[in-house]
Amino acid sequence: MAISIIQDPKTVLPLIQATMPQSLYESAVDALSTPDPNRILYGYYKDEALIGCCGSYWDGEKCWVSWTAVDPQYQHQKIGTTLLGCVIADTNTTLYVETYEHPAFFNAVQFYWKNGFRLCGQLYRHGPDGSTVLYLERVRCVERS
Repeated sequence: MAISIIQDPKTVLPLIQATMPQSLYESAVDALSTPDPNRILYGYYKDEALIGCCGSYWDGEKCWVSWTAVDPQYQHQKIGTTLLGCVIADTNTTLYVETYEHPAFFNAVQFYWKNGFRLCGQLYRHGPDGSTVLYLERVRCVERS
């Protein structure tokens, strides 16, 4: 298994489609079809097949985690944690993530909690399906010399 930077973001679309509700997949198609120099995506490969991805993007104010997805047959094997670790290692600021208070995202919320993210805001009934949008943050700890 190997981790590398994904050169063509559209290659993650089948993985995202297999792991996210259709309404969010459509927004992923829009976002990932446009080149963005402020985005980086890491891929986790097994036998040259993409089985996981995680990335980040800078929106001009904040650094956000984006498109964390792991093929369902490879979940619970620390692949997501490993990929998120790459994003954390490359980030010198607080990281944010947007997720949803929805049954389809229960595992995602738990994943981010286990990896040091905490609730920093929410928008009630604002998701594409009327669910509450959750904003989580992970404060970057800087070592003092």
